[in-house]
Amino acid sequence: MRPGIAVVSGRQVFPFIIFCISGFSCRHFEFSQFDNVPTLLRAFLVYVRPILEYASCVWSPYHVEQIKQIEAVQKRFTKRLRGFELHDYKSRMSLLGIESLEIRRLKQDLIFTYKIVFGLVNNAASDLFTLTSSVNINRTRGHAYKLFPHQNRIDVRKHFFSERIINTWNSLPAETRHFSSLPAFKRFLHDVDLRKINKTLIF
Repeated sequence: MRPGIAVVSGRQVFPFIIFCISGFSCRHFEFSQFDNVPTLLRAFLVYVRPILEYASCVWSPYHVEQIKQIEAVQKRFTKRLRGFELHDYKSRMSLLGIESLEIRRLKQDLIFTYKIVFGLVNNAASDLFTLTSSVNINRTRGHAYKLFPHQNRIDVRKHFFSERIINTWNSLPAETRHFSSLPAFKRFLHDVDLRKINKTLIF
């Protein structure tokens, strides 16, 4: 580990994230005076969602209560939009063309994993991941960039970024062409249904 770099768990960071968003409520948007849905949605995506997602690879929660606490911000916002009151959350997201915050955090994990594995960030891939091909494990199915899973008994380590993402990454129904570039990988993630891969997703 490089000098000056501290490793913190999501448990330490999450209270700060909650503090940052606790002051936000739907009253910040004048729904009664301004009901232009596209403009309100754009304001939410530009000014609110980035706060909910900033550095999520570090703090992404795994407790159900915390996942729901984060998602509730987007749920409340979409429910207040005119014409969307009677729709359930899944329908509101579909009509608005947005994804759940939980799905977006998972995609961000996968994109950051891609950047590490393919050397697009300064972090050495060997510090976080081990390709199964480098430990002489025969790969009978799946893509060529599977990661070696470790056994972890402590929750803090089990749900750390470089551990929690391995099963989802290894289960991606991807082909070599999907790993040819970062844009190609992002397009692949846009088309794949991650709920069929990660059964622990709530939203």
